[in-house]
This record gives sequence, C-alpha cells and structure tokens, in this order.
Amino acid sequence: EEFRMPKHTRDIKDALVRIIQEESPISLDLLYRQTLKAFGTRATAKSIERIDNILSDMGYPITDEDGKFFIYGDEPERAVTFYRYPSKECKREGSDIPFSEIRLAIKDVVMRQVSLPKDMLASEVQKIFGYARGNEELSKRIESVLGQGKIEGIIKDETGNYTAVQS
Repeated sequence: EEFRMPKHTRDIKDALVRIIQEESPISLDLLYRQTLKAFGTRATAKSIERIDNILSDMGYPITDEDGKFFIYGDEPERAVTFYRYPSKECKREGSDIPFSEIRLAIKDVVMRQVSLPKDMLASEVQKIFGYARGNEELSKRIESVLGQGKIEGIIKDETGNYTAVQS
C-alpha cells in the first residue's frame, strides 16, 4: 500500500501535526480516521501501525481516559478552557469527547441551571454535544467524570442534585 511507503513519512507527519493542532484534544481513534481519510486510505492494522510509529517519534503525550486514549497536543489537559459544539462536518462519536470538555460542559450546564439532578444534567450535557436522544458511550463518559468527584464550582448536595456554588 502506497501510504506505508517511507517516502510519505513527512506528509503523514505534517498531516498529524495539522490535525492535532486544529483538533486537540483528540482521541487516538479519531486521529487515525482523519489521517487515513486525508490520504484516501482505509484503516488496516498496518496503516494504524504506521501512524503509531510516526506518532511515537513525535513525542506527544497520550492520556488514558478510562481506556480511551487522547492527545492534548502541546497543552496539558488542565489547559483546556472550551468545549466544542458539533457541526455538520464534525460530529464526534460520544467516545471521542475528552473528559476535559465533558467537565467544562457539566460546569456550564450547572452554572446556567443552578441545580439539577444527575439524570437531567447528563441529558443536558449530551444535548450540548449533539445527542438529543442520548448516546451510550457519552453517557458512560459523563458518568465517569461525575464519579471522579470534584468539579470546580459545583457540589453534589444532600438531595443528590448538582449545584453551582460561588467561589
């Protein structure tokens, strides 16, 4: 396959850098899909291995979020200050949304609603990311973020609701 030829290493590396700079934080799976799409190549074990080899030489840290791997680019996870709304061109799978963006969306929803129960909070966060009817993978990721505990500016009160607090 042409994609795996050494003469394309520079082009693949350039594509990876461009995608990471534009999209980070990005899941490794989405990075594979976008890179292969840019070259008109289908996903095979060997093409994924080729990308992995080039990525490992680039030195980007890879973060494990409950078994899903993300690249945050040159910025650490805590430096993420925004979450992305879906567009027609780019609606991410629920599993491709990083914890940092989910955390920010949770905080945004609670700050606007002041206080709400967990199931309503999860539903509102899913809507932000374009899943009006819900998404099982995103639901698991939201549950995981809520299970991690403290989100700055939010407490879980005695009734089980998530409530905004002034700092």
